Amino acid sequence: MGCGGGRRRLYGLITRYRAEVRADLLERFGVDLAQWWRQRRFRSLLELIDQLPGASRYSEAIQNDPEQAQMIAQAREEQAGDEPEPWSPRVADYDLHAHLLRDLIQSVLGLQTAVVAAAGGKPGSTPTYPGPKTEVDRAIEALNEAWARDLAARFGFAEDDF
Repeated sequence: MGCGGGRRRLYGLITRYRAEVRADLLERFGVDLAQWWRQRRFRSLLELIDQLPGASRYSEAIQNDPEQAQMIAQAREEQAGDEPEPWSPRVADYDLHAHLLRDLIQSVLGLQTAVVAAAGGKPGSTPTYPGPKTEVDRAIEALNEAWARDLAARFGFAEDDF
């Protein structure tokens, strides 16, 4: 945590969002903020706060804080030129319920496409609702791309043909 930088950050979070952090830590991890603070478990508190899910009181408080909202908006504006990776849920938030809901969404989208086609319309493509994307997925994509490039090179295609 360094020589006080983490403590300053923790103190700022606790000062600004104490009620939300306290409720989230107790609900999610069974941790009493006041007790851990008195025990000077600052690094552990900060680590747990950083692990709170996006759907937490703390996250909601940050997103509804005008000062934080301005900083978030500016950061997103600065990244607007970069091509962001498509959204996907975090693995930590993707439990059985999320998996089943994703399957249900895909089924409904498929049914919509089938109904449009059955009515004589021209259905558009059915979008795939994203699942979690991990470094394993990215590594598999890289291996598949390398395999495809190697195969294309065997057929005489140059690297700049891609």
